[in-house]
Amino acid sequence: LFPIKRMDCYNVLKDSWYSKLGPPTPRDSLAACASQGKIYTSGGSEVGSSALNLFECYDTRTESWQVKASMLMARCCHGSVEANGLIYVCGGTVGNNVSGRVLNNCEVYDPNTQQWRELCGMKESRKNHGLVVVNNRIYAIGGQGFLGGLDSMEYYDIASNEWRAASPMPWRGLTVKCAAVGDVIYVLAGFQGVGRLGHVLEYYTEFDRWLTCSKVKAFPVTSCLISVVDTCGVNEDEDMDLIDSQPHAASAEPSSASTSSSS
Repeated sequence: LFPIKRMDCYNVLKDSWYSKLGPPTPRDSLAACASQGKIYTSGGSEVGSSALNLFECYDTRTESWQVKASMLMARCCHGSVEANGLIYVCGGTVGNNVSGRVLNNCEVYDPNTQQWRELCGMKESRKNHGLVVVNNRIYAIGGQGFLGGLDSMEYYDIASNEWRAASPMPWRGLTVKCAAVGDVIYVLAGFQGVGRLGHVLEYYTEFDRWLTCSKVKAFPVTSCLISVVDTCGVNEDEDMDLIDSQPHAASAEPSSASTSSSS
């Protein structure tokens, strides 16, 4: 892998790309999430190096980077999400190589106190997994464990500090790329070791049920990142860099016409 320190920005309404000030430290296999106009990057690794516990913040208003308090554990190939103004990181590995130990531990960062706190660990160790937030729950989906690809899914109940099992995916993947819109989680890309995810998967959190979208092919590139941007009410004169909001979509009970796996 080839760590870089470049950052590019995409203007959704104008359909254009442009460069921004890159992070101070070149890394690969890091995780990033946004909160209140700031982008937080965690962990990653350098060439021939073990995982890092580095934690940096990019302020989209001042267009500047700051180094923040280091994570409690070094990790790469992990997941990171924002919920209720806090930054959560889950899983990953201690080294960006085949022999690196896979992690199940999780921690949370409070931007107000600038401190990290350890959380209850996941039921399964996993890296390159999907991580999304829906209704005060953090869902960890698939990824790679000690013995290969995973189809398992679990969610972290923020209020009770507890991980609970959910219905497994109807597909087993070494990498999972997903996003949530409303109450539905979409798995849009993934890699299985001998092939890619063929069709988009939908998970309805309200019913703990998976559907396979047989008419919608998955994104063909597995080494990608996926994010959701709500452009409703935004005009082209506004700065799209500052958009950081969750879209709202009502979910109906899924049709029984598609293939599903439920508990």
